[in-house]
Amino acid sequence: MIDDETRRKLSDLEQGRTTAASSFALATGAATTTTVTKTGVSANSVILTTPVSAFATSADIVRIVPAKDQFVVTHTASANARTHRYVFLTGLAT
Repeated sequence: MIDDETRRKLSDLEQGRTTAASSFALATGAATTTTVTKTGVSANSVILTTPVSAFATSADIVRIVPAKDQFVVTHTASANARTHRYVFLTGLAT
């Protein structure tokens, strides 16, 4: 028997919806790291990103290091606001 919460989550996944996605703004100025807090991320997570704002590009991001309930993005410095969307995958078989 599947409980209602699990059934709802499975239905959401079946329809292409997930809570494992959101967006983040890269720190501006001389800063070159941004920490993003997200429950469910682990050290073994894969973080996929895409730029969404006018000044954001794929080349902004140098490295992403996932950890428990967060990930740290190392990026280029810029005075411009840059927003990226992300989705994370956890528990992938290798």
